[in-house]
Amino acid sequence: MSAPTSAEFRSRVYTDRPAYADFDAPAKFEAIKSIVARRLIEHPNAICSYSGGSDSDIMLHLIEQAVAVAQYHQRQLRTWRR
Repeated sequence: MSAPTSAEFRSRVYTDRPAYADFDAPAKFEAIKSIVARRLIEHPNAICSYSGGSDSDIMLHLIEQAVAVAQYHQRQLRTWRR
């Protein structure tokens, strides 16, 4: 991407991209899943809005996976502490 001229507008979608934006699909999926998991730890009573579209299906799938991984690790930690 070339540097914008003084009259050219560049959307923040292109200029303020997160680091994972350029990852390949599997790595991007894992990066987003880790972000979801971290936010669920920070906000355990979070609410997710569901529109019924495919984006919502993907988001719910990510949340379910993050919760399952967190629960697995909690069980392992309890077993290890015994």
